[in-house]
Amino acid sequence: MNILSLGAGVQSSVVALMAESGELGIKIDHAIFADTGWEPPEVMEYLSWLETQLSFPVHRVQHRNIYKDLLAFGAGFGKKDPYIPLFLEGGGPGKRQCTADYKIVPIQKKVRELLGAKPRERLPNGSVNMLIGISLDEIGRCKPSRQKWIWNAWPLIDRRMTRQSCLDWAADHALPEPPKSSCIGCPYHSEQMWVDMKRNHPRLFEQACVVDELFRIADGREKKQYMLRQCVPLRTAVFKPKKNEANQFNNECEGLCGV
Repeated sequence: MNILSLGAGVQSSVVALMAESGELGIKIDHAIFADTGWEPPEVMEYLSWLETQLSFPVHRVQHRNIYKDLLAFGAGFGKKDPYIPLFLEGGGPGKRQCTADYKIVPIQKKVRELLGAKPRERLPNGSVNMLIGISLDEIGRCKPSRQKWIWNAWPLIDRRMTRQSCLDWAADHALPEPPKSSCIGCPYHSEQMWVDMKRNHPRLFEQACVVDELFRIADGREKKQYMLRQCVPLRTAVFKPKKNEANQFNNECEGLCGV
């Protein structure tokens, strides 16, 4: 079974559309979109459009709402830290578990359901080819699956396609440009993305600021934590976007976010 991990961002959306057009040379049986509950509105709008373009089913799954979980934990009511990679004062990013909990777990649960597997049933090695939309410029993000019954595949890398190649492909086929896929309050955002959010989506920017502040005022924190690598408050930060800013998603632990 060929299953696409669909983030509804640039790369994974182009993988889906290339497969639909026959250019990919791979028949996709199912696509799975893991909704963290804190996706940008343009991603959800694009996903709804994308579903109308595909002949294979797109399954939307969700573990929990990461925004609500962050608010609850930051306010002292949540029992489990969602572990987004906030930056620690005097150190690098902290522990991150968000991709595994809010994307990989619900996707794998759905895959087992599609395979008709019973709870705790052992599946044969390589039961599923999991297509992931990592492009050539992000090749360092490729990780083998931790489950032997899943083989990860990267069709864009096989075709030597970069993120820009994906954008060019969509433009050449007169298709809407896919948006950037990532949680609204992701510490891996570029400074330009924060600038755009603050200017165009002030309500969403405010949500990120609230989370940023909650995780510093909460009791019991050994070190101050920040949404920004500079370890300054998001609300009052002075952004200086760089033209060729490094892609912080290369640090993302599971290779599924931002595609």
